[in-house]
Amino acid sequence: MALLFVSVCSSGLIGRSPSASSADIDGKWSGEIPAPSGSSMAVVLEFRAKGEKLEGSVFALGKEFPLSEGKVKSNNIAFRIEGDTPYYTGEVSGDTIKMKQTWKGGESGTRVFSFTLNRVRSPSKMGEAR
Repeated sequence: MALLFVSVCSSGLIGRSPSASSADIDGKWSGEIPAPSGSSMAVVLEFRAKGEKLEGSVFALGKEFPLSEGKVKSNNIAFRIEGDTPYYTGEVSGDTIKMKQTWKGGESGTRVFSFTLNRVRSPSKMGEAR
């Protein structure tokens, strides 16, 4: 029994908050968000997880657009961009997020577009082991 207690304590399972097992999402991510017209727009997203709440901004077209309705649970994220119609969901895997942009309603019905975000590494962290 004592060995089990020591193993649980040393593994960090005691005292961890539920969000401690969430994906490492904090930081900047870059990619291209698709548009329904078939074009795409280069963006940088900055995420901050606070428990199961996801905060941050999208930087595009020389402007900053805050996130709203942001959620993070395990390796999954979801959010809206303030002033934008679609809903975004994604699955984090290391330095990549596989994203889906969902548009609902309108003449075209529900449309889903996929894209990928990649973590932006600062020059000082490049080459460092994770």
